[in-house]
Amino acid sequence: MRTINSVRNLQWANYDRTAIDMEVDFDELDEEYVQFTATLNDREAHGVELYNRAIVGDFGVIADFPIPENITGEEALNLARTRRTNFLVQTDYIEMPTKWATLTTEQQTAWSTYRNALRDLPETYPNLELHWNENYTDLTTWVNVTWPDEPEN
Repeated sequence: MRTINSVRNLQWANYDRTAIDMEVDFDELDEEYVQFTATLNDREAHGVELYNRAIVGDFGVIADFPIPENITGEEALNLARTRRTNFLVQTDYIEMPTKWATLTTEQQTAWSTYRNALRDLPETYPNLELHWNENYTDLTTWVNVTWPDEPEN
C-alpha cells in the first residue's frame, strides 16, 4: 500500500461518476504529483482509499465531468476514413475470384455498389460529424452521413 501525502485537482473521470481523476503525491515515488484515477473497485487498497476519501470531501470538491465536444472537421473525416477502410477490409474476400464467381449478377452489382459507396466516403459527406451518446460513454452517432448497407451474400 502506498502512503498518500496529498491530493489535488479532483475531477470526475466519467459521466456515471464511478471514477475520479486526480493528482496524488505518494511518499514512495520521486515525482511530486502523479496522475491517478481512483475507483471503488480498484485492485489496490490505496486506490479504494483515495476514492472513498475523495467522495467524503477529504481532498476538496470534485469537479464535474467535462462534457466532450462533438467531433467535426478533419478529425471526423479521418475517423470516417478509418471506419470506411475497416468495412472495405472486412469485405475484401467478396471480390476474390472464387467467391465472386458464386454470386449472381444482382449480388455482384449490389456488392460493387456497396464497396464503391464506401470508397466515396467521406468525400460524399464533407460535413459529417461524430456525436457522443447521451451518457457520454462512447461515440455512437454519425451525423450528416448515411453509411451504405452491406448486401447479403
